[in-house]
Amino acid sequence: MHCARSVSNRPRPSAGADSRAVKRLLLIGGGHAHLAALSVLSGGRSAGLLPILIAPSPRLLYSGMMPSWIAGQSRFDDCVIDLARICKRSDIAWVEDEITQIDFFNRIAHGRRARHEFDLVSLNVGSAVSLGTQVRVESLVLGAKPFSDFIQRWERWRAQALRQARAHRLLVVGGGAAGVEIAFALAAMVRREPAFAGSSVTLATQAPLLPNMAPLARALARGSLTVAGVALEEGLRYVGCEAKEALFSDGQAIEADLVILATGATPPGWLSDSARRAGFLVTPQGALQVGADLRVSGASDAFAAGDCAQIVGQDLPRSGVHALRQGSVLGHNLLALGRGAQSDLASYHGRRQTLALLNRCDGSAIAAWGRLAFAGRAAWQWKRWIDTRFVAGFR
Repeated sequence: MHCARSVSNRPRPSAGADSRAVKRLLLIGGGHAHLAALSVLSGGRSAGLLPILIAPSPRLLYSGMMPSWIAGQSRFDDCVIDLARICKRSDIAWVEDEITQIDFFNRIAHGRRARHEFDLVSLNVGSAVSLGTQVRVESLVLGAKPFSDFIQRWERWRAQALRQARAHRLLVVGGGAAGVEIAFALAAMVRREPAFAGSSVTLATQAPLLPNMAPLARALARGSLTVAGVALEEGLRYVGCEAKEALFSDGQAIEADLVILATGATPPGWLSDSARRAGFLVTPQGALQVGADLRVSGASDAFAAGDCAQIVGQDLPRSGVHALRQGSVLGHNLLALGRGAQSDLASYHGRRQTLALLNRCDGSAIAAWGRLAFAGRAAWQWKRWIDTRFVAGFR
């Protein structure tokens, strides 16, 4: 695949442009916020910006459809978005590279393939799940994030399991929306695939099930998991995996052939370390503190959005909904700085209450809004319409 190459030398501006006015903008990470910002930034060159998107893979797996892919409801190609194609269409340079460090003082992002200079930088690098402190058989443990790693390791494990054609003990750790949907997806896979006949699915969580949702939604999820054949274990804090067992802090162990972790996701360590070296404020979980304008606290030329950022004064749950909504604000503000309009920055004020649609992977879903919730085929059709419409918008 042809892609743009980012090197230490500054790019030459187009003919007739004032090179002093062109600002090199690095968009690091192919997350949902940057995805939403790309359409806004398509006019970046006329605003004095040279936007460049850098991500480790040209394919973005849309998180809202990951469970349906695992369950076999959707083809992989139906769930992915081609970042390189979108960049070409939006007149934004595309670079395939994995960033490992940022020197905010000298405005250089260091990647595995090259070093990338910038005048402005925006970070939307998502989060990753810690595999635990006692992992001795790492091949059995998959973090649900980052998605690029999960895709490769899941496909490798599934292919091997299909060849073995025996019962497997499948364990999901994490009682949030992601963990619940993955448990539903695994249960659907076990029902559908003869090679997994007799397999078991267990969901283990330290906190109560779906802690950010109302009692009605939690009750629907709990009952639905039982109907799907998923065993629920609550009050267990995962610490690691040894041999064929997942280990928990109280000394309990659960036998498992595969452990999928959907809890404890934090921004990548290289980002937190780079921010601390620059003197930026970082939350205990490693996220960059940003203002409502999504600018990193203490920085004039750095922005962050999505899972790797925490807006000061806004206690918002991590959600793809918020990341997408932040994207338009992010794009607007980057264009404003490109024009030198410091006073024209917009603010993002998210609402804690958002629509949640949990795929039960059996042709039905759970819909939750505040204290209201219902389950059924209509909720699944609603979710499928939203997901397919979203992905189609980037084709």
